Amino acid sequence: MEDTIENRIISAYPDASVKVALSGRNAEIKISSVTLSAFSRVQQQKKIYACIDDLISEGVIHAVSIKVAK
Repeated sequence: MEDTIENRIISAYPDASVKVALSGRNAEIKISSVTLSAFSRVQQQKKIYACIDDLISEGVIHAVSIKVAK
């Protein structure tokens, strides 16, 4: 599942370096991306949620922590 999340984010943001850690249904996503860092924190979260929205809706992921660095 970590690979799936990483691949989705990298597909949307090719300059991104992504690390995903899952603990049960909780995901911690760490991203380094110049593209994403140009957006506000709220916009960054919306863009990442868009990549994994179906996983959240289906209950595969319950909670998400997102950290974006340059």
